[in-house]
Amino acid sequence: MDKRQLLAVVLIFVFAFSFFSVKPSSCSASKAKVGLFYYVWYEGGLGNGHWNSSLSPGWTVVDTPLLGFYNSSDPSVIRQHLKWFDELGVDFLIISWWGSSTLQGYQFADTTTRLVFDLINETNSPIKITLMAEDFNQSGTYDFAAIYDYIYDNYATRYVNEFFDLNGKPLVCWWNSDMTSTSESRQRIGNDSRFAARIIGHHDYVDWYAWRPCSVDDGDYPITLPKLSKDGFTCIEPRYDDSHLGRSSTFDDDYSDGVYDRQWTWALKQGSNLSIIAIYSWNEYHERSQIEPHITNDTLVLSPFTKTYQYNTLRSLYQQYSSDIQALQENYTSLQSSYNNLIASFDTLNASFTSLNSRYDTLNSSFASLQDAYNSLLRDYDALNSNLTSLRSMLNDQQENITSLNLNITALQDEYGNLESRYEKLESDFNSLLSNYSVLISQHNDLKTVLQNGLSETVNALYVLIGLIAVFMVAVIVFLARKSRTRSAHTTERQVTD
Repeated sequence: MDKRQLLAVVLIFVFAFSFFSVKPSSCSASKAKVGLFYYVWYEGGLGNGHWNSSLSPGWTVVDTPLLGFYNSSDPSVIRQHLKWFDELGVDFLIISWWGSSTLQGYQFADTTTRLVFDLINETNSPIKITLMAEDFNQSGTYDFAAIYDYIYDNYATRYVNEFFDLNGKPLVCWWNSDMTSTSESRQRIGNDSRFAARIIGHHDYVDWYAWRPCSVDDGDYPITLPKLSKDGFTCIEPRYDDSHLGRSSTFDDDYSDGVYDRQWTWALKQGSNLSIIAIYSWNEYHERSQIEPHITNDTLVLSPFTKTYQYNTLRSLYQQYSSDIQALQENYTSLQSSYNNLIASFDTLNASFTSLNSRYDTLNSSFASLQDAYNSLLRDYDALNSNLTSLRSMLNDQQENITSLNLNITALQDEYGNLESRYEKLESDFNSLLSNYSVLISQHNDLKTVLQNGLSETVNALYVLIGLIAVFMVAVIVFLARKSRTRSAHTTERQVTD
């Protein structure tokens, strides 16, 4: 195995280490229950209860619900809310409860709360409800036993399947306020064995801490991450803005800081430590923490709603695959040990590889030198072989020339014999010709003498002949001339006659 292969093995185990060390905690976070703060104090129409009503000064609203300024006791509104809650995957509601008329409280909210229970029962909705008691008594004195009795008789026993339980008991929450400010009141709140009781808020004594910006009284902006409270509880909130209420606390009023994303991301990473995620709020319009679809400055605002859907859907997907990831988590320790052993083995192998690599470099250097010498010898051999080939070619050429010369010599020898025989014959013929030549010379001289004598006589005869020819030619010319004059005279005479 070379170095690159060893590195590939290590990278594979590093990836496995990273995967197994991150996913299980996210999976455990998926098992947490998601709650939603729900306010049922709105009376229908702008100008009525909590919709900028003069009867509730200081409780101004600047956003308009998508459903309009609804009446919280309108069954159609509640049904639509329940439908949205189901789409979001909400497990339970924390209803802001303001007592009843018999408890010197706000009867409208109590009546509406029972209507919500009834509709959940009627529609077989899986959503549960817990009550969060507010400081409804303006006198500031509370009979906690009477409050518990009222809740037990009108809710806990009447809506057994709809009431949210904590540790096997119906849960009643209490908002930190004047009614929870003393240790005596807090002791009374915790004394009823029929219920599980939790105080919610931002004071030091609370059970469930409502994290900023749920709480506006804790530290300075920018926001820190949430923290876990008793029972693995945490509270998250998309926005807080009470500037229009005459106060001065504003956190991510236009959602540009991404507070809600950071809170959900943090919550999903808490693993099995997180059991309850409470979202503040569905419809607290006074402090503008609502995730309910609404309209601001003629613009439809859906981002808090859709983000809740997206993150809670992600949580559900984690839960769907929790068993598989749990099995991976159980194997993680063994894999990590194997990984560490492999790393140690890799270190040993790497050290051996380094030593071998050094030896390889030395051998490679020696081999390179030998290769150079071999290449040099090979070049010399090629040169010698080339020269030998040339010499062999030249020898063959010379051998052929010698053979050709031998043939030529033989031919010349034969030719010489023939020439010698011919020479002897020619010599004999020459002597014969020389003899004949002497005879011819003698005959020539005789003929010359005869010719000279005959020539003189012939010349004289030629002279006589030439003279005769000349006389004849003159006679012919004269005759022709006379004949020509005669013809000319006849011609003239004819012309005159004509």
